[in-house]
Amino acid sequence: MVTALVSYQVSDLSALPAAADDIAAMVEQVRADPRVDPERVVLWFFSGGGLFAADWLRVPPPWLRGIALTYPLLIPFPGWEVDARFLPVEALSSGTGVPLVLTRAGQDIHRFWLASTAFLPAATAQGWPMRVIEVPNGQHSCDILNHGPQSEAAVLAARDAVLELLDAG
Repeated sequence: MVTALVSYQVSDLSALPAAADDIAAMVEQVRADPRVDPERVVLWFFSGGGLFAADWLRVPPPWLRGIALTYPLLIPFPGWEVDARFLPVEALSSGTGVPLVLTRAGQDIHRFWLASTAFLPAATAQGWPMRVIEVPNGQHSCDILNHGPQSEAAVLAARDAVLELLDAG
């Protein structure tokens, strides 16, 4: 398995389209690496990066084996003006359905928790295959901030679910 980490900060919502295009270009750069099987890729989005998952949910390329979402922001905060391109819940209606791995922190920031509770029934209604990993006592960034057995088990479960997606097919 090869892992590439893209850390991206967007301080102005008008920069979301350019950032999404940069991320897509970085994904292609990783896929072009000779150590990578370009036909077996899982994309993993954390926190505010969840908004970037919408493009991949809407029109997943044939090489995409799945999408992992960890304590993701899936609905913009109230007052945020974002293009429909960055609305993951609405993107689910495409019905294409790559497998999903969703990790939810029970003590997450309220807006993040609400977004995941809207995402789950929408994904289920559209028939998206999904594995949900719950961290009942986890807070936002529980994989970093809550170094307890519950968070550790969730990190390992998410990792294993991603590995299963890579081995499928």
